[in-house]
Amino acid sequence: MKASVISLILLGGTDARKRHERRSKNHSRALANEAQRISQLSPRVLTSCVLDRASDLALLETFQFLEPESGKRVYFGTAIDPIRGNPQAAKNSIEGHFGEDVIMTRSNGYCDKGAYKSWNKCNINGECFVECEDGLCHDQHKNGEQRIVIPNGCRDWYRACATECANDSECNAFTFLDTNILGHPEYTCHFMKSLTCKHSAQNLNDPRSSFHVKGAYMEGLFEKYSANSFAELDASLSVDPDFKYGHWSSWGYHECRQTPAPACGEGVIKRSRVLESGSTEHESRPCNYSNDDGELIVCEDITNGEGDEEDPGHGWTSWGDWSTCSKTCGGTGFRSRFRACGQCTNPDENGLCSEVSYVDAIPFVGASLEFCPEGGEMEEETCQLGQCLPGTHGRTGWKRAGQREFKIRNMWNIAKTEGFTRTLEDWEGGCRNIDEAYKVINLDSSAQEPSFHNPRFTFAECMRICQLEEKDDCLSVMFFKSERVGAPDVKRFYGNDAEGNPLEGNCYLFNKRCHEDGQPRDAAYLQAQREEKEAAGETFTGKAAAFSWYAYKDLCHAPKSVALNPCNMMGTYFRATCDSSGSRGFPNTDVCRCPTSGDRHTETRAFGNPYAAAWKYNPELGEFQKRTHNAALGKGPTFYSKFKYSRRVFAGKSLEEYEEIMNEGSMACHNPCEHNRCASGSECRLNSEAEFGYDCICQWPTVPDSSRFGEGLLPLGKAGYGTNNGCIAVDQRNVAADYKDNLILYGGGWNSQPVPTGPLPKPHYQYYGLESESPYKFKVIHAPQKIPAPSPSAHKAKFYNCMMNIDENKVMVVGGRPGQFFDIWDDKTFVYEWKKGANGIEDEGQWIGADGSWMNDTKESCEGLSGCMRHNDWPDFPSTSVLNCEGQCRDGQMGRGPTNPRWINSYCTIDADFYDGSNWVNQKFELCRHRLVQSDDGITVEGLEGLWSSEENTDFEEQWAQYNLAIRKTITFYRQTQLHSPDVEDALFQTHQMFQGDSYLMTGELRWKYPMDSSLYSPILGPVHYRDIMQTQGLPNTIRPIFRETVKEYHGPGQPACGMMGNRAYVGSGKFSRLMSLDVTAATEQLWRVEDGSEFPYPYKKSDGSQCLMYNANGADSSQWTRDQLPNYRQNFGTVVTSQGLWVIGGLMAPSADLPGRNLNKKYNVEGCTKHSHLKDVWVFNPNGWTRNDILGDARSKYSGFTGSEILPEKIGYPFGNGIESRISTSLPQTFEEFHLSDTPSGPFDLSIDSALAEGWGCTGVQGKWCRKPYLPRETKGAESFVMCFEPGTGTEDFSYVRRGSKKTIPRRPRVCSVEETKNSDNRCICYIMNISGQSGPKQTPGGAGFRPEIDYLEVPRADGTYGSDHESYADELKEYCPGAEPSYPGIDEPIIHGNETAVADYSECTPVCDVEGAPACNRVWHKKNLRSAWHEAGRIKHPRMGFLAGQLKGEIIVWGGECYGPSNTRQWNLDGTLRATRVDFQPRSCKVDVQGGKTVNDDYMEVFSFLRMNSAGYIFGERRYVEFDGYVDGRAGHGEAAVAQAFNAFNKAF
Repeated sequence: MKASVISLILLGGTDARKRHERRSKNHSRALANEAQRISQLSPRVLTSCVLDRASDLALLETFQFLEPESGKRVYFGTAIDPIRGNPQAAKNSIEGHFGEDVIMTRSNGYCDKGAYKSWNKCNINGECFVECEDGLCHDQHKNGEQRIVIPNGCRDWYRACATECANDSECNAFTFLDTNILGHPEYTCHFMKSLTCKHSAQNLNDPRSSFHVKGAYMEGLFEKYSANSFAELDASLSVDPDFKYGHWSSWGYHECRQTPAPACGEGVIKRSRVLESGSTEHESRPCNYSNDDGELIVCEDITNGEGDEEDPGHGWTSWGDWSTCSKTCGGTGFRSRFRACGQCTNPDENGLCSEVSYVDAIPFVGASLEFCPEGGEMEEETCQLGQCLPGTHGRTGWKRAGQREFKIRNMWNIAKTEGFTRTLEDWEGGCRNIDEAYKVINLDSSAQEPSFHNPRFTFAECMRICQLEEKDDCLSVMFFKSERVGAPDVKRFYGNDAEGNPLEGNCYLFNKRCHEDGQPRDAAYLQAQREEKEAAGETFTGKAAAFSWYAYKDLCHAPKSVALNPCNMMGTYFRATCDSSGSRGFPNTDVCRCPTSGDRHTETRAFGNPYAAAWKYNPELGEFQKRTHNAALGKGPTFYSKFKYSRRVFAGKSLEEYEEIMNEGSMACHNPCEHNRCASGSECRLNSEAEFGYDCICQWPTVPDSSRFGEGLLPLGKAGYGTNNGCIAVDQRNVAADYKDNLILYGGGWNSQPVPTGPLPKPHYQYYGLESESPYKFKVIHAPQKIPAPSPSAHKAKFYNCMMNIDENKVMVVGGRPGQFFDIWDDKTFVYEWKKGANGIEDEGQWIGADGSWMNDTKESCEGLSGCMRHNDWPDFPSTSVLNCEGQCRDGQMGRGPTNPRWINSYCTIDADFYDGSNWVNQKFELCRHRLVQSDDGITVEGLEGLWSSEENTDFEEQWAQYNLAIRKTITFYRQTQLHSPDVEDALFQTHQMFQGDSYLMTGELRWKYPMDSSLYSPILGPVHYRDIMQTQGLPNTIRPIFRETVKEYHGPGQPACGMMGNRAYVGSGKFSRLMSLDVTAATEQLWRVEDGSEFPYPYKKSDGSQCLMYNANGADSSQWTRDQLPNYRQNFGTVVTSQGLWVIGGLMAPSADLPGRNLNKKYNVEGCTKHSHLKDVWVFNPNGWTRNDILGDARSKYSGFTGSEILPEKIGYPFGNGIESRISTSLPQTFEEFHLSDTPSGPFDLSIDSALAEGWGCTGVQGKWCRKPYLPRETKGAESFVMCFEPGTGTEDFSYVRRGSKKTIPRRPRVCSVEETKNSDNRCICYIMNISGQSGPKQTPGGAGFRPEIDYLEVPRADGTYGSDHESYADELKEYCPGAEPSYPGIDEPIIHGNETAVADYSECTPVCDVEGAPACNRVWHKKNLRSAWHEAGRIKHPRMGFLAGQLKGEIIVWGGECYGPSNTRQWNLDGTLRATRVDFQPRSCKVDVQGGKTVNDDYMEVFSFLRMNSAGYIFGERRYVEFDGYVDGRAGHGEAAVAQAFNAFNKAF
């Protein structure tokens, strides 16, 4: 095998066979379902190639001809009527008015044999170009050349193909294919010089293709072969060697192949032809797997992420038994035998297996494996046969009255096996010692009827007596024939002698098979006897010298019918084998066996009922009898097909029902592993001696339970069967026996599981739990109740929402979106509770109200006309504008806007200092339709004394008018024109607007100098963000916000900040740009409050700390765009709670801003600040704020005695004011209340982000109550984050736990610590935030560069407030050599590089033995202090994804669902995360799970990441492993944009 090929097929053992089996099955399924695929093509495609123009019809007259049978003009391949196969839904058709003598054509087949030239206009992805002809179109794609309009261009190229053939004198036929099997345009044209495909061979039901032959040529063929119809022409062509042999198939387009098929590097294109000898000749030529620009897709030397095992190699298995000969006697027949392609574990240096067992067979469908070439799976030979035994004992003579005629159709054979003369001499033979006969019979045929004498009939009568009268006592017969009575010199052996005495007889019956002793009584024996007697002077005469005929009972031989033996003869490739030789000879009826061999249909038929379905040998009668005539014979097997039993017979059957079917003998020979009931973790292995034909062998890392299975116990092959649960997982997860994870609860999200009836709700209202049944199998648990209905009109759930544990057994569901983007209703808050200490979320699980009572999950329980309200509801999560709120905020009253006093008090009042034109004056505005009033019937309101209710606000309109006036006068302090700054030009223009007689600068071209004071506007009333004030103020006829009537802005959308700190739950994201919190211990009396100091931090350039400015992309002309302050919008981030607070990690600024070409992308893709709207800054919100010591951390002693302004560098900004000086940027001091460090050293201490982190600072920036932590290595969106704690393990473990087949032993993985443990100092556990990356860059990115599969980590303080790495056992510095270490994602995107701490390719090969003699140079230096100052990569999952779910079980990370990159049948990723090969590599799609018949196919839905190494400096490494799971219903799901909750620990309780 070539080295380049070796790098492509590093498969392994059982897993390799399974992978190849999946590929082959997929290939077979694709071919088998071709018609279904065609039928599902859109109507747009199916009508794309209709030729109906006059010029088209005139052109195609060249290809009409007169069919003699119909007398009409037709096209070759055209079906004359529906009965003959005319497809009514065909695509390629010719339509027009031809008259009654012309038959209209539909799609009429495809032929590519004997093509002498061809062209193709389209590349593999269906892009078609006018100038392309090679089917690659690389130059055309790169140069953006003129494309063919799809599908309208189809008819033009169909016509072009016909025209080229019509004008080419060499061309007599052409075929045009316009759509490939995936529905992409193809536009292929082949030209042939002669007819090479029969009419009967055309696929008339394929609507994608057309085949036409010139009329004159066709008429010449009808005349040449004197044919009057297509059938007669086909028959003549079939025997014409010039037609049958020597025509090459076309090379084809887009047919580059590999085996296995990673679709990268080099492959081959093949073609074939049938030779006159009957064999098939193949030719191949190399081809490259390239992208659309023609760039080679390079194959990496990989192990598919499953291990480092070597290629097991492959080769042919032994030949199976020969099939029954096509004839049974009287001439030459044919027979065949088959073999399979299999694998071995000890191939030679070329990868070739010398011996392969059929149990190691892999499906073979002509995939051209190097050592199993196509066509080598079958072998044929001729079989010579002797003279047929007499078919009957005669209709007269031996047939007595009342007796049916005896016919020899089965169970008799002759001894001769070669040298056949095809005369009666072939019957000669018998026992040399005739005295061994146990009975001699005198069969005098002349005594029965004087004129009747036929020795063949009498021979048959002798066999009849043996078979029907003697039955099983008689095994063979000898018969001495004689000629007619009166013939001269004839010795008679029947009747009476001349004296009237009966002769001895001519029919000898034996209870043995004489031929088996190897001493036949044949002509050679008789001649030798004659010579011996004559030499002794003796006479050699009588029976001793007479020739005898011989026949013996053979249940496997049918002298007159191939079908009549006891074994199953159904089909060509499904026949059982029959062997009645030796110990299986008659009267033994156990003669049928399943063939245990593979063939070109890929089946290894090793087990089942091999006997005939219709008849069986009945020893009581001495002959075969139909089962329907005798119930005692039992039922035979039914016709077997894998589809029939998989989809119909076994579908939905229990294990007991399955066993009953298997035991009843109804299944013919089959591969029992196709229907096995092996449990996951075990492999089906054929074993014809086992009860059901197979063993279920435990697969590592599981082993048989030695207490139940093994010698003297149950067979080992039963360990993995059914519900035996005999395969015990080898659990190498390093957790304490009493370690218990928080239970996982997650929502359905989009692409969820099907529902029994009705349309699928999106997002799904079902919630699930995930549990670890074993290290290798997880179980999905369905919550007993669906989430309560959020609306009286619909039962939908949420997506991209917050789910957080508010207690160890309670999860709150809040925020997100409740359905489609056009769904409007108040955002509900729900809580799910289960039994404390339970092992699963289903244990007493239910949705509860704020008072702890059970909450009904139906729509009917939702009160209110539009807004949903329940008396025990948790507080609604408000959205802007609150003037739109319904239901709970109104105490269930009709209408909109809050009437509840608590809502009014919290959301409806603005009380702040406004500028009145000369001074700053405190003003208060009540901006809701209702206002507070004291009432004895009221309720308590936080911060107010007494009881309160509400009444209509009669000053509502006036209050808004005054508020707008105050804003207009005040806004010039925050927003101005003609600003002077080194990084922005002045605004292009400005305008003044009149409002109540005054002129105000209120134009969208002004720029914000700094954010507006949040006390000046209410984000709950509207606008949601100060930037949108311009939308409310720039309309002269509207004095109230447009948000009130037309816009609903959610405050917790898109994977919001989400976490529990103390008694309060925190949520927030989006344009709201701040957090809201709820005291869950008093939820019945409180509502969500806006958290002081929680406004999201504004982005500043990391490079120099300057303000991030965006483009206002308001038109196509980018020269007219203006600059403005980049807002602080943020969502879709990783979020987690530690002892320091609620973390917000990276994120996306706004939905769809990651799609290039959108205006939002133009606005928010700011170099140095964002990457396609993605962020990489990391912030922590602490409700208590940040003290000086918190900020300075380990450096606080260094700066003792200095103020913040003396320590921190100045920043460039604008002084507050409305004069000319406020429009000029200047250096302004920073304080610890708000500051930003940058990468540029500055200030009295030359501070930068890196230097501060090196000194141990706790924050490199502060805004409000937010502290900036180390930046992520890259911008990311849709990450999932949580805390995990580890300490070094002791001992060793088997590496095959994650790398299947590996023989390596590695140091024991780190021990998992609970967060609770870290409250104590008696351990050395280090706690880390794990951040599983999501999207990084544009969503639709060629090469998949936008999705990241890595897991990054950062050390955080333990529950006791210390850093675990400060423990003296961890080395300050560790040097190592790590072979194969290289930058991540080479050639696709910028790598993550941390200098000497850059991620490694294979952590298991890292060694501290370096920089010494005989050892390599160290290439990694790990410093434990950097664990908390920079993010590092632990490893990668296999499938880059976003919108996914993540959790932790037993110290491992579980990732499932979401969106993956590229179509599932083509995308493949290298171990380092690079995209190895794909056909369409820019389209995300669901990471799916497919469940059929209760079996789960985990394509890329779920995977587990194991932490396997922790070095002495505290750095951790790991890799992805495979896991199985079940629990879903039948169907397909992806659970994209769902939410998951799990963590509740000491960190949540620390506030």
